[in-house]
Amino acid sequence: MSGVRNFFMAMCVVLIGCGGQVVAPVHFSSGSSGVVNADRAHIDEAVAYLEAHPATEVIVVGFSDASGDEEANLKLSEKRAEFVRTMLVRAGVDEKRTAVRGVGEIETAQGNAAEARQVAFAFHPPGIGEEAAVRKVSKSTEVSAKRPPPASGSSGSSSASGTDSAKAKGDVVSTGISDFDRFFGKVQPIVDSLRRARGGIERANDNIAGLAGTEPGGKSKTAINGLKDRAGGGIAVTMIEGKPKVGVKQGASGEARKIAKALQDLVNALANAVKALAQLPKQAAELVGEAKTLVSRVPQIVKETGMNFGQMKTLLGACKHNVGVIAKIPKEVAAVGKEATKTFSMLGSSFA
Repeated sequence: MSGVRNFFMAMCVVLIGCGGQVVAPVHFSSGSSGVVNADRAHIDEAVAYLEAHPATEVIVVGFSDASGDEEANLKLSEKRAEFVRTMLVRAGVDEKRTAVRGVGEIETAQGNAAEARQVAFAFHPPGIGEEAAVRKVSKSTEVSAKRPPPASGSSGSSSASGTDSAKAKGDVVSTGISDFDRFFGKVQPIVDSLRRARGGIERANDNIAGLAGTEPGGKSKTAINGLKDRAGGGIAVTMIEGKPKVGVKQGASGEARKIAKALQDLVNALANAVKALAQLPKQAAELVGEAKTLVSRVPQIVKETGMNFGQMKTLLGACKHNVGVIAKIPKEVAAVGKEATKTFSMLGSSFA
């Protein structure tokens, strides 16, 4: 898993140098969707930037001041953003490279209403970092949205709560960068497979413990030896290619038959887990290969979307957690295999 660690370290290095806003925002008169004449040059600068960076897309983000009706101001911010996008397209920018976002009312740090009436350019690579780009232009213009643009799918507080919950469960978490999230999203099904396999083994072990009258989660050897005594010699175990087949001897009691079934359920849970998880280390290794490819795009992502220090810290924390999830996969699969081998051997020797 050294490749995974190298992936994370590479991201740490390139995420140090995030830049500021690329093109200055365009301002508007109060209540108007017409651009202030002095700022029309900023639209030309945005066109030039997109021409110089053909792999870049842009979200045109509209804002308004806080005077008047809130809903009307939201619509006005969208109208302003749409107006600027239209000017970009008329100047030759492919419309497919553009998107529009209306944020609505904002208040500047100095309470300058004229500064609040603006449209900003949020540049980003295709399909990557849209939300980070929008946050960047909001930060760069020193504005605080009264109704800030939400992260995809949830509000900030619920997103933070959901991230903490996912981390506690050992699930992958969102990084806020869509390409990273698509990559890490491939890890979650592997985690779920491990969890299902572990769940099946735990249920079977708990059933054994219940029959033996021992504490759930305790040593399986203690429970198995207790069941051996209770079965009164009625259990027969045959080893077939290293795997136990649990049955009962002629004349075995009903309790012995019940115990034999519970033991065979445990054998099946372990065997099914080993079979189901056999390909997971290979899949994890393939993910490491994909991570190396993703690393090569990180400098461009950071340069063209930009993040403040807090956003960088959040991204790195999410990536570090997700890399840790990948690194644990081979170890957890090996632990399941070791447990299966130990339990199979124990059953064979206990009921020989």
